[in-house]
Amino acid sequence: MDDKAYETARLNRIIEMIDRILCLDEQKRQELKEEIIEERERIWDDLSRGGYNPETDLQDTTVDSQADYLRSARVDFLEQRKNRLIMLRDNPYFARIDFKEKGEDVAEQFYIGMSSLSDPKTAELYICDWRADISSLFYEHGLGPVVYKSPIDDIPGEITLRRQFRISDSELKYIFDSDIAIEDNVLQDELGKNSDAKLKNIVSTIQAEQNKIIRDLSCDILLVQGVAGSGKTSIALHRLAYLMYKFRKTLTAQSIVIFSPNDVFNGYIADVLPSLGEEKVIQRSFYEMFSSFHPEFVFENPSDYYERLLNKDIRPDEEIKSSEKFISVLRNTFEKNNTNITITEGITLRRTEIISAEELDRLFNDNYKNYPPATRIQKIKSVIADDLEDNKKAAMLSEFVRKIKKDQALDFTEEEESILKQNEWNNILDEISRKVDAALSPDIVAIYREALGTVNSELAGLAVTRFNHEGKPLFDYPDLFPLTYLAILAGTVRPMRKIAHAVIDEAQDYPPILFRII
Repeated sequence: MDDKAYETARLNRIIEMIDRILCLDEQKRQELKEEIIEERERIWDDLSRGGYNPETDLQDTTVDSQADYLRSARVDFLEQRKNRLIMLRDNPYFARIDFKEKGEDVAEQFYIGMSSLSDPKTAELYICDWRADISSLFYEHGLGPVVYKSPIDDIPGEITLRRQFRISDSELKYIFDSDIAIEDNVLQDELGKNSDAKLKNIVSTIQAEQNKIIRDLSCDILLVQGVAGSGKTSIALHRLAYLMYKFRKTLTAQSIVIFSPNDVFNGYIADVLPSLGEEKVIQRSFYEMFSSFHPEFVFENPSDYYERLLNKDIRPDEEIKSSEKFISVLRNTFEKNNTNITITEGITLRRTEIISAEELDRLFNDNYKNYPPATRIQKIKSVIADDLEDNKKAAMLSEFVRKIKKDQALDFTEEEESILKQNEWNNILDEISRKVDAALSPDIVAIYREALGTVNSELAGLAVTRFNHEGKPLFDYPDLFPLTYLAILAGTVRPMRKIAHAVIDEAQDYPPILFRII
């Protein structure tokens, strides 16, 4: 049997296996759905007949809920596997390497594809995921002696065959063997097929240098440099897919964000990760994210700013706002204004002082001085709320209800009175929160103006000179980054602890202050 016939026969067996798994999975999925429906109907019948006793039936209800959750999770898993197998069926693999360990007589075959595939009965591996460690041999080595760096140990051996396939619609189009790394013209051919203006996966044409970038785990921050069109974005996305595969127990799509220049770019890259078998990750622009931190302001759209830039309609101060030097000026000005602030008035509520100026000063400038302003403010709100709850809440709410009854000549049930009191207590807490914010929150616009004036006295008046139709201050696009930096210093922007990994595309286009913010 020649090579083409051998590979065709093997491909057909793989397609048959995928079809068999899909059929069995569909049967399991339907059975699970029927079980879920039957169990939910049974539970509903039990509850609708009444007689539910929380003390005796709670354990049964908990068990039923857990069983329902597990069945639903299994259905979701089968649905995800179905989508992956359908994609795999069209093009199961694109390469094969034969690796013979030192001292062994027979080489082992490894077929490399978009995702792994093994026999459900025997667990025999038929396709290796392109992100698996063994797949690096294909990307980084030609024929001859190599050392396979496995997760356990270094394994010396030899690559005896290096074969590539073109498979489409489950049909083998051609095969060819090579003893060197993939040539650039193959990569260019693959990337040149983007007639629909969408970036596609390039797993079958990854170069050795690109593979090292994708799999590099030696540092927390990785900078990828290259000329336009060299594949930086594509490699960054493939790196994400690799990291999600490598750390699949801890790194999920919800913990990754891609910062991209605009919505057009978002659409351009949207389908790459799903084509690699991974979920879509969060895609945001810095303008979209940072402007959401300042709902009280309006910022110039980036496209309008770049149009001004092209027309050379840029003031000198706009360059200063983005400079490395201005970062230090902002921090120094903020710290000068917020290390200690002068507090001359206490907080009053309904004509009654609930915390004096002296006590407010002690808490803000002494007790909590080592915290950011926003944290100090939150702690002070808690102190006030706890004191009111312990000492004044009951009397205040009783007086509130008595006054309503007297003024409106109404009477209330016990339940209605309870609701009235709770609503009033929420109103009191909201009012306290607003008063404390007004008294203690840093005025970041005033600090921003002062910082600009420190650089050049003529610049202070250039910040906030316009307002939109709603009366909100209207800032230029370059103001977004300094104001966000000040908001972070003030503590009003919380660290995003759920985000574990970020990709910044076209990083060279952003000012230095952005990276301090990140």
